[in-house]
Amino acid sequence: MAEASSVSGYGVRINAFCPSFVKTPILDFMKNEKAAGQLGHLQHLSDKILAKTGILEVPVVAERFLQLVTDEEKNGAVMMVTQECTAYMNFPKDFKDAPKTILP
Repeated sequence: MAEASSVSGYGVRINAFCPSFVKTPILDFMKNEKAAGQLGHLQHLSDKILAKTGILEVPVVAERFLQLVTDEEKNGAVMMVTQECTAYMNFPKDFKDAPKTILP
């Protein structure tokens, strides 16, 4: 899609921004069993994932987002942001080679 956009000459770039968990009110939602309702049983899984990936602060996420959208050389890029690193990833050409999960 990004390649087609580039070839068309409209000046539209298509990128993906993939931050890990961000410190926002939605994270508190899972800690409140009543508010989580039917999702409450996922609390242990949520805690496990957060312990593995960590939680990003909003200013860090905003800074990385601006980095992606202001770099006019990026088209078809995928930026992954975690506590450990910020990296550009390439999607496999053949979907069967794509990882199924980031969890162990």
